[in-house]
Amino acid sequence: MKFHINHSTILFFGIIFSFNLLILQAHPQTQNVEAIMKDSKQVDTALVLKAISQDYSLVDESSEVDFLICVNENREELDFYPKKKLVQEMENSGLIENRDKQGSAKRENYVYFEGNPIKKEWKEITEEGSIVYLYEITQKGLDFLSKVTKESSKTLPSLSIAKSEVNIKPKILKVVIYDQQTIQKSIDNFAETAKKQIEEAFSATKEIDPNIYSSGFLQCGANLWQKIKPKIPQSNNEVELRVESRTYTDTGEIKINDFPDQIISSGAIEQFWKAISENFTQDKPLLMQQTDTTILPKHLNRMGITDNDFPSPDLSNFVAVFIVESNNYKFVVVTKGDPQLSKKRSEPKIFWIDIIGTK
Repeated sequence: MKFHINHSTILFFGIIFSFNLLILQAHPQTQNVEAIMKDSKQVDTALVLKAISQDYSLVDESSEVDFLICVNENREELDFYPKKKLVQEMENSGLIENRDKQGSAKRENYVYFEGNPIKKEWKEITEEGSIVYLYEITQKGLDFLSKVTKESSKTLPSLSIAKSEVNIKPKILKVVIYDQQTIQKSIDNFAETAKKQIEEAFSATKEIDPNIYSSGFLQCGANLWQKIKPKIPQSNNEVELRVESRTYTDTGEIKINDFPDQIISSGAIEQFWKAISENFTQDKPLLMQQTDTTILPKHLNRMGITDNDFPSPDLSNFVAVFIVESNNYKFVVVTKGDPQLSKKRSEPKIFWIDIIGTK
């Protein structure tokens, strides 16, 4: 019997042989790639453990990126950015444990204002906040790190500080625009609340609510303090405290600016207003009128009293000034916006008081 092999048959067997040879050659390469990928994941896992052991926190700056940032207490950032998926796998497998799961459950969004003085409007911008994971290494994680360090074909890369911080554009969640008319309504409400606080303080018929004062104390101007100091019982050594401000000069020296005001501490506020009621107003009716900041002494500008020409919608540090007349005495009272973490708007607080004469 004779076999006849034509050119087509030869070509067919040639293709099959070449294909099988290609598979045989590719198979060990695939295994090498898988081994390299597995080794790379182990190294990254070990580096995460190493960063945590050196007191670095893992920070999720945005839901729109797939990596975390390693930051220490000095706000120094590593040039190593582990994948979120990897860190989650590490937690699920018990290599690390989150010490603050409740704090990591949601993002604390960041709200700030941008003003446009030309248009006389403000934008309230809400940005997606970050999450700080407080991980600690478990015993299983320590064992894994020790094993990888010993078995790695080459030493683990060292952790180094990034030369420049990674720039992640924040995700804008919401923008609210406030026009001048809307802000004016907030200002009017602020003024009405401030008037009620002043009326309560001057009445001195009940225990004074410390929440109506800035940080629990009151600043008294020099003129009023000179008149009222002899009227306050000196049974308490904490009745007065001189106001001063410390600043650094260009040469690095500390300069102390001594202001003429006195701080009435929270323990002496009740005595202070009782003395005003008994020696000045004597429970006579109050005549109250709002005025501008030009009536105030210049030193208050260095103590946080700023211009009100373009107040932000939250009225942070906004100032409302009132002339209060009673029993032929005239007082000037300053209320100042005190930001409240739990509220969207600042609450007025009585900040400063002085006497400006009699009729």
